[in-house]
Amino acid sequence: MSLVLDTPAPSRVLPRLSGLFRRYAGRILGVYGLFNAENLLRLAQPIALGWAIDGLINGSWGGVAVLAVQHLLTMAFTTARQSIDTRVFAGIYADTVSDVVIEQRGRDVPVSMVAARSSMSREFVDFFEMHLPAVFSAGWSLLGALVMLLYFDWVLALFCVALLLPAGLLNWWYGRRTLLLSVMLHGEQEREVDVIERNDRDGVKDHYGKVRGWWVRLSDAQAINAGVMEVFILVLIVAGLVRYCTTPGVTTGDVFAAFRYLLTFVMAIDGLPALVKHVSRLRDVARRVGTAGEEQ
Repeated sequence: MSLVLDTPAPSRVLPRLSGLFRRYAGRILGVYGLFNAENLLRLAQPIALGWAIDGLINGSWGGVAVLAVQHLLTMAFTTARQSIDTRVFAGIYADTVSDVVIEQRGRDVPVSMVAARSSMSREFVDFFEMHLPAVFSAGWSLLGALVMLLYFDWVLALFCVALLLPAGLLNWWYGRRTLLLSVMLHGEQEREVDVIERNDRDGVKDHYGKVRGWWVRLSDAQAINAGVMEVFILVLIVAGLVRYCTTPGVTTGDVFAAFRYLLTFVMAIDGLPALVKHVSRLRDVARRVGTAGEEQ
């Protein structure tokens, strides 16, 4: 098996995603509008909490009132978005998988491969339903947290920017590793129906043993990425604590709000591996559903 020849070209992903977006642009943008409004309101929570803490310490309830309004508005947008997005994306998936099955069978692709590819095609819808919104959320968290940290202390913002270098390098390695392992895993999944039909005891055990092995290697790569990244995150948190808590004139509410924004930035970084993993898997799926009868 040639891993070089089997590596999918990334150019097939964008045409499929853009075509899916154009077909359902109105529905998708409606969901994204609610999602972005929800994230903007959520970004205001740390500073609202800081105001509430400082206000109560000084005998004022004004900050608590601001916090209550922020929380209720966020809850309203979250409830509306959750009630709509499942209906929208479930409908898109039903249309998409039907098109894949009809198109693939029209080209006489074996049933076992069509079954696997129809399941894999869910990942295109997942990109719009879960992973692209995760990009928006990460963007709000990264940029919003940096802007707010500049308000509190520009050195804290500089510490966060420095974290982007190891995060970028680690996720570059993780993306390459995940793509390679996804090629192997999807190849086994496409043979699953044939293995079941043959009903050979050794063949079945060998097949599911290989599937298990590829899933384990994917999990190991994710664990390595997360473990190394946590070391850099610990350095950031300790450096931030030492820097800001020793700054003269800082209030309790300021410390709380600043470190909520710092942790918001860190959580956005923590979410990057999931997006990298999905995009890597999507590259291989795009190659498979776009070609007929290919075997690795």
